[in-house]
Amino acid sequence: LDSVFFDLARHYKQIDTLIGNVRKAMIYPAFVLLAMLGASFVFLGVVFPPLFEILVEFDVELPTITLVVMAVSETIQNYWHLIIGGLVLFAVLFVLARKNPTTRYPLDWLELRTPGLKTLMTQLRMTFFMRYMAMLLSSGVLILRALEMSAASVPNLEVRNFLNHVRQRVIDGELFSASLRGSRYVPNMVVRMIAIGEESGNLPEQMEYVADRYNEELERKIAAALAMLEPILIVILAGFALSLVMGVMLPLYGLVSELSMEAGTGGGM
Repeated sequence: LDSVFFDLARHYKQIDTLIGNVRKAMIYPAFVLLAMLGASFVFLGVVFPPLFEILVEFDVELPTITLVVMAVSETIQNYWHLIIGGLVLFAVLFVLARKNPTTRYPLDWLELRTPGLKTLMTQLRMTFFMRYMAMLLSSGVLILRALEMSAASVPNLEVRNFLNHVRQRVIDGELFSASLRGSRYVPNMVVRMIAIGEESGNLPEQMEYVADRYNEELERKIAAALAMLEPILIVILAGFALSLVMGVMLPLYGLVSELSMEAGTGGGM
């Protein structure tokens, strides 16, 4: 019993580390996005409107980018309360949808198909399953009961449905490895390794080995994603800031140049 609790504690520690790494990878872009949205509200709603009034007053010819920035600024000024309310409502509805099985399933389906995240999230869920399954089998739990408990522990509903289907195929007489074959969640190499484990009688060890390989690959992908995110976000943030500045500075520069020319002409007369 002590060994079971030890394995359980080790299992959850490894999973917590993986989930912590994924959250760490998401914190930086989320922070940059929130900072960009906050700065946009301040500049477009407070700083830029007086400048736009000067441009309109002097009847300056406005480039397209300035017209776009002005339209966004007017929208924020007139409907800022609706925008903030809409964002808060979206966040509340998202949290409620995650708690309701009916509305949660589409979100879980989307989680496994979002470009840039689908492979990472699929491997994370399957790592959880493989390690939990290996722990149960090593503790003497029968494979059908282990499949039932492992499937119930997976947080993604689509993956859980897939694992329940796998369990049903095992009940119908298929080997565990055969029931995994052809799935988009389990690569053929992993299926072959599990089949070898079934044939040699060391299925728990093979599944633990697969979970370790998944874990190592996930750590490499997370590290690579973190290394790529910073320069990409810097470019996006710089482009966004440049667009805002150009939207204001181009017509202002034209206005100042025009006023300077007029002043120079008047001085010459």
